[in-house]
Amino acid sequence: MKPGGRFAVSDIVLKKALPSKLQQDLTAWAGCIAGALSDAEYQGKLTAAGFENIEVQVTRVYDFADSDSVLFSQLSKDELAQLEGAVVSSFIRARKLKVTVLKGVDFCIREATADDLPKVNQLLYR
Repeated sequence: MKPGGRFAVSDIVLKKALPSKLQQDLTAWAGCIAGALSDAEYQGKLTAAGFENIEVQVTRVYDFADSDSVLFSQLSKDELAQLEGAVVSSFIRARKLKVTVLKGVDFCIREATADDLPKVNQLLYR
């Protein structure tokens, strides 16, 4: 992504840890729940990838207390109650850092020579 470019995605985000048996459940993985990142993990990964102005905006909080979904059939009512507020849909937005390039430090301009031709051809005809 070019410097200054924008990143935007809608995804499932975890606000608190899931029970281990749900984290290891294949149905939960297929439903994008078990592999979801936490807010902090999203922020950390985007920062490490060179993004700034990271925003995680919750758009929906999922209610599992009365869920009879196959996805949560292995959880007790108490475990379902502990999931309250744990799983949310969010818009995640960020902007790629703009890079300041300094002449003489990051690059230099000079007149091309015949010795440069093989390198130029290599770049052009990969």
